[in-house]
Amino acid sequence: MVQWIVSVGARQADFERALGAEMCDGGDEHRAVTVSSSQQAEDAAFRAAESGATRVVAVGGDGTVNAVLNGLARSQRTCELGVVPAGTANDFARAVELEGLPLADTVRAAAGALGLPVDVGTVNGRRFANMLTLGFAARLSESVPRPLKDALGGIAYPLHGIRAIAEWDPISVHIVSDAGVWQGEALGVCVCNGRSAGGGMPVAPTAKLNDGLLDILVIPAAGVPQLMSQFVSRWMGGTEQVSGLVTWRTSQVVVASAAPIAGSLDGAVSQAAQWNVGVVPGAVRLALPAIPQTLMP
Repeated sequence: MVQWIVSVGARQADFERALGAEMCDGGDEHRAVTVSSSQQAEDAAFRAAESGATRVVAVGGDGTVNAVLNGLARSQRTCELGVVPAGTANDFARAVELEGLPLADTVRAAAGALGLPVDVGTVNGRRFANMLTLGFAARLSESVPRPLKDALGGIAYPLHGIRAIAEWDPISVHIVSDAGVWQGEALGVCVCNGRSAGGGMPVAPTAKLNDGLLDILVIPAAGVPQLMSQFVSRWMGGTEQVSGLVTWRTSQVVVASAAPIAGSLDGAVSQAAQWNVGVVPGAVRLALPAIPQTLMP
Protein backbone atom coordinates (compact mmCIF):
# COMPACT_ATOMS: atom_id res chain seq x y z
CA MET A 1 0.00 0.00 0.00
CA VAL A 2 1.21 3.50 -0.88
CA GLN A 3 0.19 6.27 1.53
CA TRP A 4 0.17 9.83 0.16
CA ILE A 5 0.49 12.64 2.73
CA VAL A 6 -0.54 15.90 1.10
CA SER A 7 0.22 19.29 2.66
CA VAL A 8 -2.67 21.76 2.43
CA GLY A 9 -2.25 24.00 -0.60
CA ALA A 10 0.30 21.72 -2.30
CA ARG A 11 -1.14 22.16 -5.81
CA GLN A 12 -3.91 19.87 -4.67
CA ALA A 13 -6.10 19.98 -7.74
CA ASP A 14 -3.20 19.20 -10.08
CA PHE A 15 -1.93 16.51 -7.70
CA GLU A 16 -5.32 14.83 -7.46
CA ARG A 17 -5.53 14.61 -11.25
CA ALA A 18 -2.03 13.13 -11.48
CA LEU A 19 -2.72 10.66 -8.68
CA GLY A 20 -6.03 9.70 -10.26
CA ALA A 21 -4.24 8.84 -13.49
CA GLU A 22 -1.69 6.79 -11.56
CA MET A 23 -4.39 4.87 -9.71
CA CYS A 24 -6.10 4.06 -13.00
CA ASP A 25 -2.92 2.27 -14.08
CA GLY A 26 -3.52 -0.31 -11.34
CA GLY A 27 -0.76 -1.73 -9.16
CA ASP A 28 -0.50 -0.94 -5.47
CA GLU A 29 -3.39 0.26 -3.37
CA HIS A 30 -3.25 4.03 -2.84
CA ARG A 31 -4.54 6.08 0.07
CA ALA A 32 -4.27 9.85 0.50
CA VAL A 33 -4.66 12.13 3.50
CA THR A 34 -4.46 15.93 3.62
CA VAL A 35 -2.59 17.53 6.53
CA SER A 36 -2.37 21.11 7.73
CA SER A 37 0.60 20.89 10.09
CA SER A 38 3.96 19.15 10.42
CA GLN A 39 2.73 17.21 13.44
CA GLN A 40 -0.24 15.90 11.49
CA ALA A 41 2.10 14.81 8.69
CA GLU A 42 4.45 13.06 11.10
CA ASP A 43 1.63 11.24 12.88
CA ALA A 44 0.06 10.20 9.57
CA ALA A 45 3.38 8.77 8.37
CA PHE A 46 3.81 6.83 11.60
CA ARG A 47 0.31 5.38 11.41
CA ALA A 48 0.79 4.41 7.77
CA ALA A 49 4.03 2.57 8.49
CA GLU A 50 2.49 0.80 11.49
CA SER A 51 -0.47 -0.21 9.30
CA GLY A 52 1.78 -1.93 6.79
CA ALA A 53 2.32 0.71 4.10
CA THR A 54 5.27 -0.18 1.89
CA ARG A 55 5.85 3.43 0.86
CA VAL A 56 4.81 6.82 2.27
CA VAL A 57 4.92 9.82 -0.06
CA ALA A 58 5.37 13.40 1.15
CA VAL A 59 3.54 15.86 -1.14
CA GLY A 60 4.75 19.31 -0.12
CA GLY A 61 7.93 21.18 0.70
CA ASP A 62 10.98 20.44 2.82
CA GLY A 63 8.99 20.72 6.04
CA THR A 64 6.55 18.03 4.90
CA VAL A 65 9.42 15.75 3.88
CA ASN A 66 11.02 16.27 7.30
CA ALA A 67 7.79 15.46 9.13
CA VAL A 68 7.18 12.29 7.13
CA LEU A 69 10.79 11.20 7.63
CA ASN A 70 10.45 11.57 11.40
CA GLY A 71 7.14 9.73 11.39
CA LEU A 72 8.73 6.79 9.60
CA ALA A 73 11.63 6.84 12.08
CA ARG A 74 9.18 6.36 14.96
CA SER A 75 8.00 3.06 13.49
CA GLN A 76 9.87 -0.24 13.80
CA ARG A 77 8.61 -1.28 10.36
CA THR A 78 10.57 -0.78 7.15
CA CYS A 79 8.87 1.68 4.83
CA GLU A 80 10.17 3.51 1.77
CA LEU A 81 9.87 7.26 1.19
CA GLY A 82 8.56 9.10 -1.85
CA VAL A 83 8.63 12.85 -2.51
CA VAL A 84 6.45 15.04 -4.73
CA PRO A 85 7.89 18.58 -4.48
CA ALA A 86 5.11 21.10 -3.92
CA GLY A 87 6.55 23.67 -1.50
CA THR A 88 8.38 26.98 -1.84
CA ALA A 89 12.02 25.93 -1.60
CA ASN A 90 11.99 22.16 -2.27
CA ASP A 91 15.71 21.93 -1.56
CA PHE A 92 15.77 18.22 -0.72
CA ALA A 93 13.82 17.45 -3.90
CA ARG A 94 16.35 19.60 -5.75
CA ALA A 95 19.21 17.54 -4.28
CA VAL A 96 17.73 14.35 -5.76
CA GLU A 97 16.76 16.01 -9.05
CA LEU A 98 12.99 15.84 -8.60
CA GLU A 99 12.46 19.61 -8.50
CA GLY A 100 11.56 20.93 -11.94
CA LEU A 101 10.13 17.65 -13.26
CA PRO A 102 6.52 17.62 -14.46
CA LEU A 103 4.13 16.84 -11.61
CA ALA A 104 2.85 13.70 -13.34
CA ASP A 105 6.41 12.36 -13.56
CA THR A 106 7.13 12.93 -9.88
CA VAL A 107 3.83 11.26 -8.91
CA ARG A 108 4.63 8.29 -11.14
CA ALA A 109 8.12 7.97 -9.65
CA ALA A 110 6.84 8.29 -6.08
CA ALA A 111 4.32 5.54 -6.74
CA GLY A 112 6.42 2.98 -8.53
CA ALA A 113 10.09 3.87 -9.00
CA LEU A 114 12.89 1.86 -7.41
CA GLY A 115 13.83 2.92 -3.88
CA LEU A 116 17.49 3.93 -3.50
CA PRO A 117 19.28 4.16 -0.12
CA VAL A 118 19.80 7.73 1.11
CA ASP A 119 21.64 9.08 4.16
CA VAL A 120 19.67 10.93 6.82
CA GLY A 121 20.95 13.47 9.33
CA THR A 122 20.15 13.30 13.04
CA VAL A 123 20.12 16.07 15.64
CA ASN A 124 19.00 15.94 19.27
CA GLY A 125 16.79 12.92 18.63
CA ARG A 126 15.24 14.20 15.39
CA ARG A 127 16.05 13.45 11.77
CA PHE A 128 16.56 15.75 8.82
CA ALA A 129 16.69 15.14 5.09
CA ASN A 130 18.35 18.28 3.79
CA MET A 131 19.96 20.63 6.30
CA LEU A 132 20.28 22.02 9.80
CA THR A 133 20.94 25.76 9.87
CA LEU A 134 21.80 27.75 12.98
CA GLY A 135 21.76 31.49 13.56
CA PHE A 136 20.91 33.89 10.76
CA ALA A 137 19.85 31.24 8.25
CA ALA A 138 17.49 29.63 10.77
CA ARG A 139 15.82 32.91 11.61
CA LEU A 140 15.62 33.80 7.94
CA SER A 141 13.63 30.65 7.12
CA GLU A 142 10.78 31.71 9.41
CA SER A 143 10.94 35.46 8.81
CA VAL A 144 10.32 35.58 5.06
CA PRO A 145 6.77 36.91 4.62
CA ARG A 146 4.37 34.40 3.08
CA PRO A 147 3.20 36.85 0.35
CA LEU A 148 6.82 37.32 -0.70
CA LYS A 149 7.37 33.55 -0.90
CA ASP A 150 4.15 33.07 -2.84
CA ALA A 151 5.09 35.82 -5.28
CA LEU A 152 8.77 35.07 -5.81
CA GLY A 153 9.28 31.44 -4.78
CA GLY A 154 12.76 30.41 -3.63
CA ILE A 155 14.44 33.70 -4.60
CA ALA A 156 12.49 35.36 -1.77
CA TYR A 157 14.97 33.89 0.76
CA PRO A 158 18.20 35.55 -0.45
CA LEU A 159 16.43 38.80 -1.30
CA HIS A 160 14.88 39.05 2.15
CA GLY A 161 18.17 37.99 3.73
CA ILE A 162 20.15 40.78 2.11
CA ARG A 163 17.65 43.32 3.37
CA ALA A 164 17.41 41.89 6.90
CA ILE A 165 21.01 40.86 7.58
CA ALA A 166 21.94 44.09 9.36
CA GLU A 167 19.16 43.57 11.90
CA TRP A 168 20.50 40.28 13.33
CA ASP A 169 23.37 39.75 15.74
CA PRO A 170 25.96 37.01 15.26
CA ILE A 171 25.97 33.90 17.44
CA SER A 172 28.87 32.85 19.68
CA VAL A 173 29.54 29.14 19.17
CA HIS A 174 31.99 26.39 20.02
CA ILE A 175 32.07 23.69 17.33
CA VAL A 176 33.73 20.30 17.78
CA SER A 177 33.96 17.50 15.22
CA ASP A 178 36.40 14.80 14.18
CA ALA A 179 37.39 17.16 11.35
CA GLY A 180 38.32 20.14 13.52
CA VAL A 181 37.40 22.63 16.21
CA TRP A 182 36.23 26.22 15.77
CA GLN A 183 35.18 28.88 18.25
CA GLY A 184 34.06 32.44 17.69
CA GLU A 185 31.35 34.76 16.42
CA ALA A 186 29.44 33.47 13.42
CA LEU A 187 26.60 34.73 11.29
CA GLY A 188 25.46 31.16 10.99
CA VAL A 189 26.34 27.48 10.81
CA CYS A 190 25.01 25.01 8.26
CA VAL A 191 25.16 21.22 8.65
CA CYS A 192 24.32 19.80 5.25
CA ASN A 193 23.09 16.45 4.03
CA GLY A 194 21.78 18.04 0.83
CA ARG A 195 23.36 20.79 -1.24
CA SER A 196 21.18 23.91 -1.18
CA ALA A 197 18.98 26.08 1.03
CA GLY A 198 16.43 28.80 0.43
CA GLY A 199 15.20 27.46 -2.88
CA GLY A 200 18.50 26.68 -4.57
CA MET A 201 21.29 28.70 -2.91
CA PRO A 202 24.31 26.35 -3.19
CA VAL A 203 25.51 26.00 0.41
CA ALA A 204 27.34 22.67 -0.04
CA PRO A 205 27.52 22.18 -3.82
CA THR A 206 29.54 18.94 -3.67
CA ALA A 207 27.63 17.21 -0.85
CA LYS A 208 26.62 13.59 -1.38
CA LEU A 209 23.61 11.77 0.00
CA ASN A 210 25.32 8.38 0.17
CA ASP A 211 28.80 9.02 1.61
CA GLY A 212 27.97 8.76 5.30
CA LEU A 213 29.20 12.31 5.83
CA LEU A 214 27.81 15.78 6.49
CA ASP A 215 29.16 19.00 5.00
CA ILE A 216 29.75 21.69 7.64
CA LEU A 217 29.78 25.37 6.73
CA VAL A 218 30.60 28.12 9.23
CA ILE A 219 30.01 31.73 8.18
CA PRO A 220 32.27 33.94 10.36
CA ALA A 221 30.76 37.24 11.44
CA ALA A 222 33.72 39.16 10.00
CA GLY A 223 33.29 40.20 6.36
CA VAL A 224 29.60 39.29 6.17
CA PRO A 225 28.60 41.75 3.39
CA GLN A 226 31.27 40.37 1.08
CA LEU A 227 30.28 36.78 1.90
CA MET A 228 26.61 37.44 1.19
CA SER A 229 27.50 39.09 -2.10
CA GLN A 230 29.49 36.00 -3.12
CA PHE A 231 26.66 33.68 -2.08
CA VAL A 232 24.08 35.58 -4.11
CA SER A 233 26.41 35.65 -7.11
CA ARG A 234 26.82 31.89 -6.96
CA TRP A 235 23.07 31.40 -6.42
CA MET A 236 22.45 33.41 -9.59
CA GLY A 237 24.61 30.98 -11.57
CA GLY A 238 28.13 32.15 -10.89
CA THR A 239 30.95 29.66 -10.42
CA GLU A 240 33.17 31.59 -8.03
CA GLN A 241 34.26 29.96 -4.79
CA VAL A 242 33.03 31.67 -1.65
CA SER A 243 36.14 32.70 0.29
CA GLY A 244 36.43 33.26 4.03
CA LEU A 245 34.29 30.30 5.09
CA VAL A 246 35.13 27.41 7.40
CA THR A 247 34.22 24.10 5.73
CA TRP A 248 34.53 20.51 6.92
CA ARG A 249 33.22 17.11 5.96
CA THR A 250 32.50 14.87 8.93
CA SER A 251 30.15 12.21 10.31
CA GLN A 252 29.38 14.02 13.56
CA VAL A 253 29.58 17.50 15.01
CA VAL A 254 28.53 19.29 18.20
CA VAL A 255 27.63 22.99 18.11
CA ALA A 256 27.36 24.58 21.56
CA SER A 257 26.54 28.08 22.81
CA ALA A 258 26.26 29.69 26.22
CA ALA A 259 22.62 30.53 25.50
CA PRO A 260 19.99 28.85 23.29
CA ILE A 261 20.29 29.68 19.60
CA ALA A 262 17.76 29.29 16.82
CA GLY A 263 18.03 26.24 14.59
CA SER A 264 16.06 25.31 11.49
CA LEU A 265 15.65 21.62 10.74
CA ASP A 266 14.48 21.49 7.12
CA GLY A 267 12.51 24.66 7.88
CA ALA A 268 11.16 23.71 11.33
CA VAL A 269 12.61 26.22 13.81
CA SER A 270 13.44 25.47 17.45
CA GLN A 271 15.99 26.58 20.05
CA ALA A 272 18.76 24.77 21.92
CA ALA A 273 22.09 25.60 23.56
CA GLN A 274 23.69 22.41 22.19
CA TRP A 275 23.11 20.67 18.89
CA ASN A 276 24.43 17.09 18.65
CA VAL A 277 24.47 16.18 14.98
CA GLY A 278 25.21 12.90 13.22
CA VAL A 279 24.30 10.91 10.14
CA VAL A 280 22.70 7.51 9.54
CA PRO A 281 24.06 6.07 6.27
CA GLY A 282 21.39 4.64 3.97
CA ALA A 283 18.71 5.19 6.61
CA VAL A 284 15.80 5.26 4.16
CA ARG A 285 15.11 4.11 0.64
CA LEU A 286 13.86 6.96 -1.55
CA ALA A 287 11.80 6.41 -4.71
CA LEU A 288 13.60 8.03 -7.65
CA PRO A 289 13.13 7.81 -11.42
CA ALA A 290 16.90 7.96 -12.04
CA ILE A 291 20.15 8.09 -10.05
CA PRO A 292 20.89 11.75 -9.22
CA GLN A 293 24.38 13.22 -9.05
CA THR A 294 24.20 13.26 -5.25
CA LEU A 295 23.93 9.45 -5.27
CA MET A 296 26.59 8.80 -7.88
CA PRO A 297 29.72 6.92 -6.69
